[in-house]
Amino acid sequence: MRSFKACAAILFALSVVGPACAEDEVQKSETEFFVQTSGGNSEVCGLDYTIMYIDHTYRHGDLAGVRGSLSWMEGNGSINTILIIKGFNLNATSPIPFPVFQGFVIVDGKSVLPDRVGNSCTGEPTDFCGAYSSEKTFALLDALAKKKRLAIGFNRQASGAFDTTLPLKIESNSNLASTLDFGDCMLALFDRAKANRPN
Repeated sequence: MRSFKACAAILFALSVVGPACAEDEVQKSETEFFVQTSGGNSEVCGLDYTIMYIDHTYRHGDLAGVRGSLSWMEGNGSINTILIIKGFNLNATSPIPFPVFQGFVIVDGKSVLPDRVGNSCTGEPTDFCGAYSSEKTFALLDALAKKKRLAIGFNRQASGAFDTTLPLKIESNSNLASTLDFGDCMLALFDRAKANRPN
């Protein structure tokens, strides 16, 4: 009898908490590779993403969105990654930015946290900017090359409540030219890193 009452109490608690922790639903997800040059030379190789989703965690089922990028660049003989996340509440009139905290990348269900965090790379105080060192950079590139499951994770509260995780839908065949350009860009960065590496 006691175990039945305990089970009933647990089920009641789950029924109360469940809707508040419902999983967010992706409505639209787009990605595209890009290359930025300087003086004709590849400087940044990146992946832009835009995701619109129904936010059950923080907005009671209203629409929200994130835009951002994963960008790879060379410096002093090493290759690093920059993660940018911009968040928007989508209303009937215009998008309203919301602050993004504690951003990270998820590879096959495992969180890969940035080594350094700040917002200096965009100039907007609501945006998230995180930097990955060489070791994690190679792990992210390996995940991309092997077509592992990738997702973006972040928090909307500085205190660290529930994370929002949104999958990245990467379809390299949808824009083959930009995918090939990205590959050439990365080869150029590796060659430059090798040439600039201290002896």
